[in-house]
Amino acid sequence: MLKTLLALTLLADPKPGEYLAARGGGQLALTAKTFHLSAYGANGHTCELEGTRTAQGGKVNEGTCAVSFSADDAGVTVKSLDDEACHHWCGARAWFEDTYLVTPAACLPQKVRATRATFKAHYDQKHWAEAKADLTPVLASCATVLDFELQGWLRNDLAVTLHHLKDDRGCLAVLEPLRELASHVDDEVVSPVEPTYEESYRSLARASATNLTLCSAPKPP
Repeated sequence: MLKTLLALTLLADPKPGEYLAARGGGQLALTAKTFHLSAYGANGHTCELEGTRTAQGGKVNEGTCAVSFSADDAGVTVKSLDDEACHHWCGARAWFEDTYLVTPAACLPQKVRATRATFKAHYDQKHWAEAKADLTPVLASCATVLDFELQGWLRNDLAVTLHHLKDDRGCLAVLEPLRELASHVDDEVVSPVEPTYEESYRSLARASATNLTLCSAPKPP
């Protein structure tokens, strides 16, 4: 009996709020009566579903696509109840079934954009300590839900800030996850990247290679 009650508690209806999939895979916004779901698949393909909450989960406003929601401490798992109808709302290489994680407010896209704007203002004013304080918590708390490219630019911004603070060891540590990408900067194809993202990843590779070199340079005597 206790196990049954525990299972019912863990798989409860999800609370209103905003949830993010791992590695920038999508976003689920819930109110008491509505839902909005965006999911991002391969090579720029996406899903976009919007509808009303139901006893089972949710139903898209147009057509017959229906989904189920189940919540636990980690987040909200979304499943399709009608694959054929729900594929209508997705590109050929995208699908929305996933667990959308309970996410700190600081990691939601609109908050990250605001934090980056605050960082830029501090950086442009050469307030390096404040700029560092803007970005460090984002990378520490949000790494699970940030997509690779956005996380890469945040890492480069923080790395250059640390260089200005004369912390090149910290700069290199922040850039370490980008070292492999940077090593492909001169390749004909930046790997492993799909065509839609080729140019943006090449820009990230160039910036990462430049900043790795900057923070590795010998210090003047």
